[in-house]
Amino acid sequence: GSRREVRRIHPVAGPGGVAAPPIVAVSPDGGRLAVGYPDAQGNGVVAIYSTRTWRKQFDVMSIPAVEILSIAFSPDGSRLAVGAADGTSGVWSIATREQLVAYDGPTAGVFSMSFTPNGNSVLTASGDGVARVWRALGAEQSFILVNGGIDDLALTDSTLEILSTTQNGTVVSWRRLPGGQPIRTVALPVDQNGLASLSPDGRYVSVSHSVTGPTGLTTSAPMMLFSAATGRVVRRLGSARIGFVQWSPDDSEIALQEEPGSNPAALPRLVVLSVGSGRRVELPNASPCGPNTPSNDVFSANGRRIAEESFCGIIQVWETRTGHRLLR
Repeated sequence: GSRREVRRIHPVAGPGGVAAPPIVAVSPDGGRLAVGYPDAQGNGVVAIYSTRTWRKQFDVMSIPAVEILSIAFSPDGSRLAVGAADGTSGVWSIATREQLVAYDGPTAGVFSMSFTPNGNSVLTASGDGVARVWRALGAEQSFILVNGGIDDLALTDSTLEILSTTQNGTVVSWRRLPGGQPIRTVALPVDQNGLASLSPDGRYVSVSHSVTGPTGLTTSAPMMLFSAATGRVVRRLGSARIGFVQWSPDDSEIALQEEPGSNPAALPRLVVLSVGSGRRVELPNASPCGPNTPSNDVFSANGRRIAEESFCGIIQVWETRTGHRLLR
């Protein structure tokens, strides 16, 4: 380039008003600087600066009365390896500002740190004359802010799917882990009265909502099943329901409690619905404790059976394909 100075950063002056030379690392995407320096009390501080605004964003960590000697970003930019003059070293999460891994081997200052290309290991060189290879992956915790209320989550090894209610309505968004970088967002045409949940693998969004008729009477409408990827309705299931649906482990079936209709004394109906065909199986004698009493339903691992535990201490088990009751 032009070799001209772009920006000068002045961390706080160290003890006695003398500003020690900072230790600097640049994030892989060039958007951040990690700067290590002594604060006015002589503590070793590592802070993150934005290269867009050139302002300090936050402190990642601080070591009392010790000088920072080395800093390195992980290849994905989510972690920092930090080494200090007393042999203190380890890996910190940038998102949560928590130490993930501590390295206790060096007996002198850690002057050099670097991640391997896959980010799984860290190399250190210290003043005791030893080069070391360390594990770099600790209990990583991602810290993700969502602009709205979170209704449900679905998780894979590398992606977090979030169902949330925002000022713009109900949306499904995907974030890349561990840093939480946005991938994409899909808006769902759901009114404010909708009650939404994700299927276990995040393929579908189930939404129930109430409808107010001309006479002012509010009733529950059929449950809508959306494709999370496209935001389009793929099926309408059931007649009405109470509470959240329960999904089978493979997302092929759902169990829901249908409202009894206009008779408030009638028991809700527990039904199992096929997502693909809409096939409906009613499970007899559900909710044995009476109307409006809590219950909980769960599928077996293979989806062939479903169990219900009721507030009054009764457990029942049915076959999902036939509705035959096996146990009470």
